[in-house]
Amino acid sequence: MSGFEVDRFASAEITPRTDSVPVPDLKDWFDGEPVWKVRALTFDELARAEEAADRSATLTKLVESIVSSNASEKVAAIKGALGLTDDVPQNAIRRMEMLVAGSVEPEVDLTVVVKLANVYPVVFKQLTDKIITLTGQGSILGKVPDSGDSPTSEPA
Repeated sequence: MSGFEVDRFASAEITPRTDSVPVPDLKDWFDGEPVWKVRALTFDELARAEEAADRSATLTKLVESIVSSNASEKVAAIKGALGLTDDVPQNAIRRMEMLVAGSVEPEVDLTVVVKLANVYPVVFKQLTDKIITLTGQGSILGKVPDSGDSPTSEPA
């Protein structure tokens, strides 16, 4: 009977899976080869991305409660400045958070990601699809530490 080797798993070197995604449509914005390096998300990052839409709705309600209902233009301006619009699908908000967390090179913030999603939606989707794929594949196992007790085997 074989079982899960808890001690070996706990001591294993594990690194996030990464990949370089060619983004030729963004060539005007790169010095050199247009490649965007992304990585798999941690569980914490994935959970934050999943909750991003809820946070967006909460912030919208907060802005509306701070500014009186008679000032609808102010509410719209504040919401726009924060990137909170009523018509952004939850999936888009989730993917935006994923790209912020999963971008290795270049490192980007939400402002850049929102603009990228709006002006290069296909590239945005390709990058976030890659992050989702990498996250689903899990991390890469590094070299498993030697036991130290076993002699090195010799070829037969």
